[in-house]
Amino acid sequence: MTSRETAGQEPLGRDEDGAGPRAPLGAAASPEEKSLEVELKLAGRADALEALWRTAIAPQAKTRDRRLISTYFDTSDLRLRRRGFSLRVRQDGADFVQTVKSAARVSQGVMRRHEWSAPADGPLPDLSKVEDPQALDEIGLVLAGELKPIFTTDVTRRTKRYRVKNAAGQGAHIEAALDIGEIRCDGKREALCELELELLEGSAVAVQREASRFLRETPLQFQPLSKAERGFALALGERPKGRKAGLPGLKPEDTVEEGLESVLAHCVRHWLANHAAVLDGGDIEGVHQMRVAMRRMRSAL
Repeated sequence: MTSRETAGQEPLGRDEDGAGPRAPLGAAASPEEKSLEVELKLAGRADALEALWRTAIAPQAKTRDRRLISTYFDTSDLRLRRRGFSLRVRQDGADFVQTVKSAARVSQGVMRRHEWSAPADGPLPDLSKVEDPQALDEIGLVLAGELKPIFTTDVTRRTKRYRVKNAAGQGAHIEAALDIGEIRCDGKREALCELELELLEGSAVAVQREASRFLRETPLQFQPLSKAERGFALALGERPKGRKAGLPGLKPEDTVEEGLESVLAHCVRHWLANHAAVLDGGDIEGVHQMRVAMRRMRSAL
């Protein structure tokens, strides 16, 4: 993003009816869009992220600070996780909110997943509060007595909302959230220090451009794993492993441009799928597969 575009940041007032759709600005969101969360996450040292927050992320926008304690639940056989869902109850002051999320699809660093949130009566979950019949069908039968806490995240969250415009004058609304805290499970702890850029309205390209701008200012890393994925890995003692690439989704009717876009997007997904294994260092296959992704990208270009 150019300095001219950066100067185009403007703070937004708090949107009381919740995170918005991915529809064009001013357009009504469909039910599908309303449940869709689109975000990009960056990780780094706390001091680097805090400096970025003060100076580069819409410094004129109002910041809201609060402590969020989230407990993630599942059955003893991890049925929700196996079916591609996470369930948490978050305490925000005196209020409790239950959220169910589907597994994230990560494309070019951007996470897309559906989420269903509802006020909770207390710290325990109640799946009957999920009003989407298709989601309930995919979750399947889970009795209240089967759910148990698996791990907890405890973070101090700072949020601000602002708008950006590109050189063509196209705008987007973004909510930035800085989370600093930890994941806890049975005496085990893992630090959480990440910046989330959630798209409220507009194109996902906007959050990619913002991330690119931040990466030029301070050493950060993409964080392709959700808090749920990291929490379950901590609870189960799982370490990230290298992942091989499948085949790009090329179709006979694709143009050359569409084919190149598909191949490059596939290479980026392959690269990101091995990012955690490379940082962890426990599986050398992750390093090899990341090199494969980069070689394929060079070959495509």
